[in-house]
Parts: sequence; C-alpha cells; structure tokens
Amino acid sequence: KDCKDNCSFNGWCSVEYPISRCMCNPGYYGETCQYVQCLNNCSYPNGYCNETTGECTCKLLRDPYSPHLLWQFKEVPDSDSSRGIWHFVKWGGEDCSYLMAYSASLALRPSMWLSVALTVAAAAFLYRDGGGRLRWGL
Repeated sequence: KDCKDNCSFNGWCSVEYPISRCMCNPGYYGETCQYVQCLNNCSYPNGYCNETTGECTCKLLRDPYSPHLLWQFKEVPDSDSSRGIWHFVKWGGEDCSYLMAYSASLALRPSMWLSVALTVAAAAFLYRDGGGRLRWGL
C-alpha cells in the first residue's frame, strides 16, 4: 500500500508490510508531512507558528511596569520634537526570541514636575501658629 498524498512531496514512503508510513524530510512533520516546522517553535509562548508557511507570528509584549497593559513606546523624530508615533512592542526576530531593550526608569512628564514644584513651593509658605493650626505666610 502506498503512502497517502505521496507524503506531500516532503518525505519518502516507508513500506513495512502490511502498512506504510511517511518519513518526513527535516523541517516537516505530520501524517503526510504536510506541516512545516517553525524555527525554535517560535520560542513559544512568545509567538505562534503558521504550520502552512513555517513562519512565526510574534505576540505583543506586556509593559514591564504595568503587566496588565500592552507595552508601547513613542518614536520621536528628534529630541527637540514633542510629536511622535506610538508603537506597540512585539517579540522580535525570526523565532520571536528577541526582546527589545528598555530603560529601567520612569518617565515623568512636565505636568508631573510642575505639580511637584508647586507642592514644594506651597509647603514653604505653610507654618504652624501657637495653637498648632496651619497658616499661610512668611
């Protein structure tokens, strides 16, 4: 008995009476060698394998500071510009094993700095009077 679908032309037929089975070429698998293996199994769970093409689809990364959010970065054309384009970050590389490096510091926005400066300035004008109550003034 011959092998089904001629092993999808990705292997050879091993006839062992009374059955025959496909012996797949490297990089192929399945009953009739119909599936293509992905490189490093797409570093699962970082990506998923398309068994038809053998290409990986990489997953989006989670924010290292807030794991419930997807990780984004802002691509700014130059350091003097405040405009930019936000991008979601995916695992990279042919096998989804590359992790984009990120800075380990928090990004404080100018509005945050303004809030801190106003709080410090306001605290400088507070004092306690003889009764222990807070008062404004110098």
